[in-house]
Amino acid sequence: MSDDLLSHHHLISYPSFIPLSNNPTWYTTQLPKDRSKNRTYLFLPTPTSVSSFKHRIPKFLAINPNWSIYSFDKSILELYTKATRTSQLYEMRMCGGSQRRGHTGGENSIGRVVEDGEWFRETYKDEATLVDEEDVLSVVDPSGVRLAFTTCLGDSGRLLVTKVEVAEGVKQSVRGVEVVRKLLGTVADIAERGGLRAWINIPVEDAVIVGVLFEMGFVVNRTLWLVEGDAEVVDESGISDIVVGSGRVKSVMEKKNKAEVWKLPDWEGGMSGWREQWSAALDRIMAGGA
Repeated sequence: MSDDLLSHHHLISYPSFIPLSNNPTWYTTQLPKDRSKNRTYLFLPTPTSVSSFKHRIPKFLAINPNWSIYSFDKSILELYTKATRTSQLYEMRMCGGSQRRGHTGGENSIGRVVEDGEWFRETYKDEATLVDEEDVLSVVDPSGVRLAFTTCLGDSGRLLVTKVEVAEGVKQSVRGVEVVRKLLGTVADIAERGGLRAWINIPVEDAVIVGVLFEMGFVVNRTLWLVEGDAEVVDESGISDIVVGSGRVKSVMEKKNKAEVWKLPDWEGGMSGWREQWSAALDRIMAGGA
């Protein structure tokens, strides 16, 4: 299984965060420059964890109006009325002894695969700390244009593909499948040569990537449900994110005329005290208190 690597990936994706809590794993990202981007994450890997935590979910949702819950138990979908969106993902693993198809090494008409950590650090500044622990690989075509990239996190026995992004217009093009095959085929080769089992969590509806994974010999290990809530949160500059349907628009408004839905404690003046305050709140909720 790969849920522990998945939670660790989210934890290291931002430069500042609240320490995660266990049983179950949950935490809140902490971005001081744009607090509207902060999210509280909860990971419920087993049916037992869902049933034991279910009565505390209302308190969990009250921590932050922007939240994400990953669950391998579909009963979590009971929250759909409170969610902005839900999605279904496959937790997939490379089947041992499978025969993979597709070229991965060198450079061909598609391009070449390169290590691309510095590019990721410059391009995705909010997630720059991810590169401290994860590897970034990109497919670059002969003209130097990036066609796709992936991020990977590993431990002593596993390599988890944590993100796959394909350039706009490429995935649905004729060469889209070849680009994805080259990128993920390279990851699978790295895992195999390192004696690691390759894993990935991918949205079920992402037909191009899912199709390539099946072709390469990946199998579905479990089905994962992601339930997420979004709300309007005024950030430090007074610019708010407003969710409209499935999209998001920006509007500028005076903070004095708009109440903030949620605000983190002031930690800039003393991180230690802020951590203690947060930990105490988590302990009360986990113990079933107010």
